[in-house]
Amino acid sequence: GDAAAAADGGVVSVIVPRFRAFDHWLVARILNETYARLELVLVADGRDACGGGSAEIEHGDVQVKVVPLSAARTLVHVCTPALRYASEYVRVGLSVATGDFIALWTPLEYYPRNDRIARQLAALHYANAVVRRYAAAGDAENG
Repeated sequence: GDAAAAADGGVVSVIVPRFRAFDHWLVARILNETYARLELVLVADGRDACGGGSAEIEHGDVQVKVVPLSAARTLVHVCTPALRYASEYVRVGLSVATGDFIALWTPLEYYPRNDRIARQLAALHYANAVVRRYAAAGDAENG
């Protein structure tokens, strides 16, 4: 189906802003996604979720630990001082994300299926195809 068509759609950076140690279930949930090419970016506020990892890199006050999980999946654990607004955590996540696409995922969201990212990519690719067809039809009319 459409979800399968998204299988080669590039790397998706899944940003989890304000990650806390007790949100470990969320990591398992995201890693259970059917879409294979994921970069999971956990942005923690340094209070309780900033342990473990490898390949430490300093970015000012922000520590970034990159942990390869498999050939197609990477965990990026970001520790930052406590920030005031959720949007600041998102900004930090965006600054380290390297994927072709960005997905935001918060602990408050519940999606019972394990194909959320594949479905979102399929919808994006479908929308792009519709726009390209529409633009081509307009060019043919005006051409």
